[in-house]
Amino acid sequence: MAEIFISYRHDDSEGWAGRLSEALQRAYGEKAVFFDLDSIAAAENWKHRIDECLENSKIMIVMIGPKWLTISDSSGRRRLDDPDDIVRQEIIAAISRHIPILTLLVGNATLPKPDDLPDALRNILTYQAQELPTKRWKREIESLLLEVGKIIGQKPEVDKATSTIKVGEEIILEDVSAGDIAGYKGREVPEGIHPVEVGKKAKIKKASLGDIVGIKITDRKERKQSGRLKKSKQ
Repeated sequence: MAEIFISYRHDDSEGWAGRLSEALQRAYGEKAVFFDLDSIAAAENWKHRIDECLENSKIMIVMIGPKWLTISDSSGRRRLDDPDDIVRQEIIAAISRHIPILTLLVGNATLPKPDDLPDALRNILTYQAQELPTKRWKREIESLLLEVGKIIGQKPEVDKATSTIKVGEEIILEDVSAGDIAGYKGREVPEGIHPVEVGKKAKIKKASLGDIVGIKITDRKERKQSGRLKKSKQ
């Protein structure tokens, strides 16, 4: 069961939360992380699923972006003031279960003041909070993985979690003249395009499009098979 629970608002910090989830999953395994987009199946009772995961969680990571505090519903009421708001319920459940909470501030967000929060959520301010700047993401995420590892009692695979990313294998970019792989970053890979891992900082000459360009990571056996295949096509 998931030991790391990520709480966030879709309209506020979904991109950051998805990126964090990927790093945590690579470091500790997919089953160790609860991230609603990946962890709740279609037609599954989401409330029961969340309650089930909270029962087994050893840490909750609350992501606060620039709109986390102020997002309102159609009537103009802040979502945090709604007793049925799912983010509010997640945090209250973690507090009541004495689950350690780590608050991450993203997108230049600042920590709310006590008067900004409903009474039921103010205890979140007694837990650790830290900024997660985009410009220092790699360094900060490595430190974060170590902190989380101490709490859940596991050692993260830090290098794997921060130095590679999955991209589509068969995507072709304009003007790419060298290298094994060119693709785009994404959590979901289109059908027919097989995901592979590439080194984040590998560079290809004249690559002009796309978010990620890198060198495909292969083992010795795969390289030999690839070499035989290339010769057979010549």
